Amino acid sequence: MTTPELAGVEFSGPSWATWRVIARLIDGDSHLLSTDEQALALQLTGRTRLPKVAPREVYVGAGRRSGKSRFSALVSAWLAAQEYPQLAAGETAIVAHVAPDRRQAAIDLDYTRGIVEASAMLRAELVSATQDTLEFRHRTALEVATASYRTVRGRTLAGAVVDESAFLRADDSALPDLELARALRPALLTLKGLLLAISSPHRKVGLLYEAHRKYFGNDDATRGLYIQASSRQLNPTLDEEAIAEAMEDDPAAAQSEFLGLFRADLQSFLDDATVDGAIVPNRRALPSTPGYRYVAFCDPSGGRSDSFTLAIAHQERKRGDRSERIVLDHLRVIAPPFDPEATVESLCATLADYGLRQVEGDAYAGEWVTAMFRKFGVTYRPAGLSKSEIYLETLPLFTQGKVELLDVPVLRTQLLLLERRSRSGSRADTVDHPRGAHDDAANSVAGALWRAAARRGLQISEDVLDAVSVPAPGSPAMAAQH
Repeated sequence: MTTPELAGVEFSGPSWATWRVIARLIDGDSHLLSTDEQALALQLTGRTRLPKVAPREVYVGAGRRSGKSRFSALVSAWLAAQEYPQLAAGETAIVAHVAPDRRQAAIDLDYTRGIVEASAMLRAELVSATQDTLEFRHRTALEVATASYRTVRGRTLAGAVVDESAFLRADDSALPDLELARALRPALLTLKGLLLAISSPHRKVGLLYEAHRKYFGNDDATRGLYIQASSRQLNPTLDEEAIAEAMEDDPAAAQSEFLGLFRADLQSFLDDATVDGAIVPNRRALPSTPGYRYVAFCDPSGGRSDSFTLAIAHQERKRGDRSERIVLDHLRVIAPPFDPEATVESLCATLADYGLRQVEGDAYAGEWVTAMFRKFGVTYRPAGLSKSEIYLETLPLFTQGKVELLDVPVLRTQLLLLERRSRSGSRADTVDHPRGAHDDAANSVAGALWRAAARRGLQISEDVLDAVSVPAPGSPAMAAQH
């Protein structure tokens, strides 16, 4: 960061002073810090004494616009520029740089390529560059990738840098950052590589939060180090007045975005035990059964970014169970890209299989959804509640164990990712997916469960009808049962 022949031209200026302190901590060189720098390092780590050895894992919870991606690119370049004499003949040391999505991965690789090409010494070692890899003649390669624990298994890693770890998303996992870390650690063992996870904090769950609980303020920790820093501590060029205005407009969000703190107003809407307790293992769908009154709810999409989803459910009572159960029978998830008209026609055929000529959903895209369903003989009605209101209405069904869900991985993931945001005063809480995630399957299922629970004139399943005597029509007993 300070050598002009390497990255010093960009990173030796005064605005990078705090990042240079962090670099010293990564190196295990806290003894080289000045008195003022040591005081800052103690503040950043929450400790009363600084570590004397280089940690194997470093976590940085930093505010937005603080230079996180450029610093993570710098660390990736530093790891890739080293030689690793432990390599076997013909073996290459990989530096894995992970980002939340392809766009961010491309930006991070551009930063790293810029660092390498700006240095004649580093540029001389570069032998090839592709859209996702930089390869060096001293048998190292830097590879950028999106968050998938499957891509790092079986590799020999010299280091791993995870950018915006709190915002990694995967359709098959609610906590891909934790699964990624579990896959990275064995791959780092041979070369004793560094794991750096750097991100703006979000809610109190996942890899960054677990590291904060384990390492922040822990004087005895040697393997891991947690650093908590505000945007202006890391980038003093930011507009202080603009940050103050953001703090005034939305204090809870601004604390996370600019102070590097976890959000106190966010919590998981449903926990693992509640969701897993509702899932019936290996049940993918239930056929239409006479005697049940089905309801349907859909989350429309235009076919470009979000999935078009449809859920069908019913309410029932089973023998020996006096309370009702809300059962999810069918879930269609049609991923983009798709033809909206052909998709609606297909969904209408599914509705017909369950004897349905009506479906509810949100007011997405106005009249075209209503007109499209009408074309195929189905009435589309906008729901009377907002998405958040529907989720909150279904919460007691989950907590009281009244729900039976299908065993569909994308549904489980989306339900576990839902966040409940507390509001002050008289405003109701909101429920939504986090940034970069999806909730289209969860939306349809919650809507179907809500509608099924609200039905009047409960239809009793045939095994119950077989076990009871049915009073004569018009008799007092029939009136009482009704």
